[in-house]
Amino acid sequence: MKKSEIISNYLYSEFFALSRSKINKNACGDYFDCRRDEEGVTAVVTDGLGSGIKATIASRFACSHIMTLMSRGFSLRSTVESAAKIMHRAKNTNVSNYAAFSIARILSNGSATVITYEAPPPILIKNGVPSVAEQRFYTVKNEIVGESRFSLRFGDGIMLMSDGVSQAGIGHGYAKGWGSEGTAEFVGHKLSAGLSYHQILTLLLDRTTGISGGFLDDDTTAVFLSCRAGRVMHLMTGPPRDKYKDEEVVKDFMSQEGIKVVCGSTTADIVSKATGKTVERQKVSPAFFRPPKYYMQGLDLVTEGAIVLNQLYNIVALLDVDLDMESCVSELAILMRVCDIIHLHVGGAENTGHNDIAFAQIGIIPRRKIVLMLAEKLREMGKLVILHEL
Repeated sequence: MKKSEIISNYLYSEFFALSRSKINKNACGDYFDCRRDEEGVTAVVTDGLGSGIKATIASRFACSHIMTLMSRGFSLRSTVESAAKIMHRAKNTNVSNYAAFSIARILSNGSATVITYEAPPPILIKNGVPSVAEQRFYTVKNEIVGESRFSLRFGDGIMLMSDGVSQAGIGHGYAKGWGSEGTAEFVGHKLSAGLSYHQILTLLLDRTTGISGGFLDDDTTAVFLSCRAGRVMHLMTGPPRDKYKDEEVVKDFMSQEGIKVVCGSTTADIVSKATGKTVERQKVSPAFFRPPKYYMQGLDLVTEGAIVLNQLYNIVALLDVDLDMESCVSELAILMRVCDIIHLHVGGAENTGHNDIAFAQIGIIPRRKIVLMLAEKLREMGKLVILHEL
């Protein structure tokens, strides 16, 4: 399959993160989370005061608070204002939920904002060259925060870190630690050597340990957010609620960029009628785990509906199991694993056949329910899943 068939103009940010605990501390006082929505991605690094369990609780609380507000539609500024208010109160009342934080918000058009509170500045990676980002400082709820804004393109990246990275080496030849500049220089050397972000993270944390005398003096976290073109899939299953809109729905579906999959024989017939393309049976097997596969010009895969979706749900996340390459279910699972953004176009017409006792007897969950279950599993795998009601 040609890359042009799955690559989109959607700027997709994938993340690579690594944390290590301070010496003799099992619980890490740093925490990281990353969540996606239709507009982009939000990444948060929090650093609880001190180390151990109390720091862990503080960092997780701060991260959860920030992510909850963002998921409920609060703006980045409003979220920072709320978090800063909590931190100001914590500092002045000896409450143990104090944490430093960095929040990165990257939109699918490349517009990015990073706000830091008591945390190192972000590192911007442009054309493979890292540099410490410029920040504008201002006061929010009596606390000072730093803000950086970028316009990112494919291949660009942002690095976030806790001060366990930037302050590494204090007391071991570095008066204030090797700093953000030293970190950026180290990352730059490794990027120029052709190393991946996964490899650089390990080497970076090894380096912070080394220049600190062989032991970490603080919990340490580093995160790369790397921008590339998103890989997109559109999957259509089930007839539209209004049959008079069949042609309109199919036209919209076929005009989308990315991989196109149809699940369901009735759905395939609707697409065939609207496009004038013939549906051809491609593979037939007596094995239940190898449902029929069809071919239609303009589509990448055509399969049965509820049966395939149920089997797909069972295997799509099983990365340590060998797939059956003779099965269209395995083929669809591979495509979904490769794709970053998955649009599920779900027909609203009721299929009374799904209420048949035979379906219940062999454990086939009706299409509309299994689609929702599949969407949730895909999100747990880090995919951006968008549901479209037809």
